[in-house]
Amino acid sequence: VQTCALPISDPQIRAVLAPLLPKVNSIPAHGELCACLKSPDAEFRKTATAVLKQVGGKTAYEILTGMLGEPDFPGRLEAADVLVQKGGHHALPGLAAMLRAGKTIEKAQALKYLGDARLMAKDLPGAIRAIATALEDPEERVVVYAIVAFGALCTEDDYFRHISPALDSPSVNVVRAAIEGLRRYDSPRAIAALERKF
Repeated sequence: VQTCALPISDPQIRAVLAPLLPKVNSIPAHGELCACLKSPDAEFRKTATAVLKQVGGKTAYEILTGMLGEPDFPGRLEAADVLVQKGGHHALPGLAAMLRAGKTIEKAQALKYLGDARLMAKDLPGAIRAIATALEDPEERVVVYAIVAFGALCTEDDYFRHISPALDSPSVNVVRAAIEGLRRYDSPRAIAALERKF
């Protein structure tokens, strides 16, 4: 059974072949398996993702990290899912690339992963740096997601350095997210900032 057989198979044959691939894991074929995530067929990508979660190693990890930064990559969400499941905080470079190249929903997913303190526990500073880049995104929803993710990981000093300017944003949603994050702190300056907004 070869990885390249998957793209030409109909869904029923693919369903039979996919569980066999991990048993005949071929590291040189991991590139072909990763390339399956470029397919416009969501079900096909789902099958390839399931196999990659079982067999993907360093080679697949490196390929997928590069693919996350490619424009118009249809399997960006699936590739991120594989990287995060296989490597936790080691997915940081791929997630940062996803923030640069992804669509709004893809950036939101990257920020969800980056803002997970348990997942990023071994490199919180790296996760915070990656999230900070999204605070300047032109898309309001991405900025809101970034504020939430940043607030979940940062210190109060980081919050005031990076997020407090959002309290004066013309966007109600951005201000609301900034206020919610500020509620985590009970210092005099946090209370004063909240009182200023109310």
